Amino acid sequence: MGFSDNLTEMATDLAQSVAATSKRVAEIAKLSASNLAEEGGIKKAYVELGKLYYAEHGATPDAGYAAACEKIAAAKATIEAN
Repeated sequence: MGFSDNLTEMATDLAQSVAATSKRVAEIAKLSASNLAEEGGIKKAYVELGKLYYAEHGATPDAGYAAACEKIAAAKATIEAN
């Protein structure tokens, strides 16, 4: 009976370990999905911020933004020409 009890205990320990690992993996997946959603929100906010900046300062941008504003203006001109 000792071997059988030992085998049962080992199987129980293994099952508990697998369950704990599964819970950790599920929690990591949940947090990863949450992080991806937050990153999507950040990207959306960056786009909105950029649009607002361009609307307010596109004609006279600060030096650090001049190249990006020129690219937008050039693309808009090309679209208009097409």
